[in-house]
Amino acid sequence: MLSWFMVYNHTNYARWGPVYLADIKALEYVAHDVFKEFIEYHVVVRQTEYMSTKLLSG
Repeated sequence: MLSWFMVYNHTNYARWGPVYLADIKALEYVAHDVFKEFIEYHVVVRQTEYMSTKLLSG
């Protein structure tokens, strides 16, 4: 998915996407409680009236 950011010239996403991915991969070791909540699906994804989604803590 990260390569598509470059293809479609989304420079900000292309720049920060790898940082976000590294943070998510390290979450298990850095913040184990938060990682556990994600694994157990204790988050809510809500569709908004706009073309985006929001993560809400549940």
